[in-house]
Amino acid sequence: MWKTFLTFNILYILFLFFWASDTDFKGLPSDSFSRLVALIYFTVTTLTTTGFGDITPATPTAQFVVITYMLSNFYIIVNEIGIYRNKAAEAAN
Repeated sequence: MWKTFLTFNILYILFLFFWASDTDFKGLPSDSFSRLVALIYFTVTTLTTTGFGDITPATPTAQFVVITYMLSNFYIIVNEIGIYRNKAAEAAN
């Protein structure tokens, strides 16, 4: 399940990196490194259902910090849900 999820998202990012033009996404950087970071940020923000909001990181460094923060929080939440689900299943038995 996780392998399929990660593979799909990596392919999605690569698709956007190579085939999305500047007219497809407003404000997409032309520098290849900044463009890749922006697309990863776009994907992670969408997948974690964080939303884009009024304040967004403008530099690749800030986007990396926000990506790390969103993914770490997502990981913590998923683990907590798994722990509580296992405890509820053990209590039911």
